[in-house]
Amino acid sequence: MRVLFVADFFADFARDPNNSWIGGAEQTDAAVIAACPWPIERAPVRELAKYRPDDFDLLVLGNLETSTRGDCEMLTRRGRHVLFEHDYRMCRYRGDPRHGLLHRLTGRCVCRQGRFGKLFESALGAVFLTQRQLERYRLNPFVRLPATEVLGGSVMGDAFFESVRNLRARQLPKQGTLVVHSKAAIKGYEAALAYCKAHGLEPDVVRNASPAEMLERLARAEQLVFLPTWYEPASRLAVEARFLGCRVVSNHRLGVAGEPWWDQPDEVGLELLQRVPQRFWDTVERFARR
Repeated sequence: MRVLFVADFFADFARDPNNSWIGGAEQTDAAVIAACPWPIERAPVRELAKYRPDDFDLLVLGNLETSTRGDCEMLTRRGRHVLFEHDYRMCRYRGDPRHGLLHRLTGRCVCRQGRFGKLFESALGAVFLTQRQLERYRLNPFVRLPATEVLGGSVMGDAFFESVRNLRARQLPKQGTLVVHSKAAIKGYEAALAYCKAHGLEPDVVRNASPAEMLERLARAEQLVFLPTWYEPASRLAVEARFLGCRVVSNHRLGVAGEPWWDQPDEVGLELLQRVPQRFWDTVERFARR
């Protein structure tokens, strides 16, 4: 089976001139792509015209925020695609609770699907990171979901598990509270600062850290304060903190905290997460046989 993976950005593509570090979605996609058992090619949305979807047996569609309606119609035409949901694809406000009266009143996204509607209607299936993420989709009365599967968390690659082993072996001294700076209102940066102030904490604020630096900072911290103001589908950051011995202070909006393994011993969670890349492709193959 020949696969084309389509997304806005990939792990080795700089997002913008001011921030060269890759985001969680790109790291998750990289882990998935590395585990693919079939020939796979990557297509950034901005270069989609260079590819012929009909040349591939299956399309996997990640984040498509930069796509046009025409792009989506082209991807939909063959009906041989699986959606990989990282955020809340249909939300015109990208989940920002400062916008949209109905969003604020109902506490849920009630956007119509717009250009993504046909992608959902004709998809072979959709893969979600967490159950809480899937539940948010189901609360939108305008979304018509195909067959679904939940992975149980972000997809972590081999490098993450190696880093966890190495950092744990170093037994680094633990000290202080971390807060990660973000311009995105939904990440709750201001809420985290307010929490620290209310509890007499002087947080160490992390800004624009590389993935490797972020892991090192988490391995040295006693706790991470992360209080999203809107529903966080999974949170790679929380998973990294959890397995590096950094207590996670969060709220009911944290998607991964609703997974059964979250409150289990580390060995249980690590074993489950190590199987996730294979589970992703097993699920895709099952959808492709429909």
